[in-house]
Amino acid sequence: MDKLVASNTGIAARVSRQRRAKSEPGRRGSRPIFAIGMPFRKHYPGPAYLLRSIDIDFLLVGVPIFIDGCIWHGCSENISMLKANDRWWAVKLEEKWRCDNYATADLYGGRWRVTRFREHEVQDAVVAAIAQKLKKTNEECANGQD
Repeated sequence: MDKLVASNTGIAARVSRQRRAKSEPGRRGSRPIFAIGMPFRKHYPGPAYLLRSIDIDFLLVGVPIFIDGCIWHGCSENISMLKANDRWWAVKLEEKWRCDNYATADLYGGRWRVTRFREHEVQDAVVAAIAQKLKKTNEECANGQD
């Protein structure tokens, strides 16, 4: 297969410059997570084979949290195939989804408790779900179910 290239170099350059870390939405999202009261790392590199960083990693309990962008990670509620250069996008997104599935399965195999959210999900609901996951994980560890 020929190497696929972006059809519009201006858009490709703009997308490559978008912040992946330390963005305003990221800072806003960290404040309520910090209030949960457990230590965490943001943008933790994780195992090298992941090919992406873990968005939020709770240090003590092995709970990596991924906040997936709707377009890049294939949100069924918000995805609509991009019209320009559709072949390039189809290959790019398929590759990304395969990588996400591999990383999730492999981390589960390593006894991590992977949790994924979509960027469009309501922040309060995400924080509540994270707090519930951490509580359950702590209870399982205390009961020897690790």
